[in-house]
Amino acid sequence: MYFSNLLLNIKDKYSIYLNEDEINKIKNKFTETSISKSEKICSMNEIIDHLYFINSGIVRGYIIDGNSEKTTWFANEGDFFTNAFSFLTGLPSREEIEALENCSLYSIRKNDLDYLYLEIPKLNMLGRKIWEHYYIKLENQMQSQKLKTVKLKYDKFILDHSEIFSRVKLSHIASYLGITNETLSRIRGNYNGSKN
Repeated sequence: MYFSNLLLNIKDKYSIYLNEDEINKIKNKFTETSISKSEKICSMNEIIDHLYFINSGIVRGYIIDGNSEKTTWFANEGDFFTNAFSFLTGLPSREEIEALENCSLYSIRKNDLDYLYLEIPKLNMLGRKIWEHYYIKLENQMQSQKLKTVKLKYDKFILDHSEIFSRVKLSHIASYLGITNETLSRIRGNYNGSKN
């Protein structure tokens, strides 16, 4: 469908240039998938052996704590995602991943990715850059959690996630920030009121 978006992302975001033969090898290993809104992409205790690229849509990772879901991360167009723990260790996932919108994804199995690393050595750089990007997002999230006030957490969320802010349910944002829906509504009300 839109495999060119994946290739453009590899070139523009990660500065990796591929020739026609390399592109064909990559195309043969990626699978296009459409996921409906609210559909689970992975479940807790499942072993995840796919890396995904988001062509369109938003996904979130979350854990289940008692009767509540706690959002741990978001990913959107142009992002790669997986359950890193399961993907890298081969052990069961500790989180769920679901589509927050209808999504167009490309996925590649870990063994196919490892094969491409051998066949196209410059893709090792892509792998490194994907994990660097993942680590930066994780560090931003951890720093956000340490902020002293809820307003600072909210401001950081808007700064870090401006492209998805209006597309994600407030309950998911609240759980990501570690606050109640009511607290988030109050902050948003104060925030919007101070802009007028």
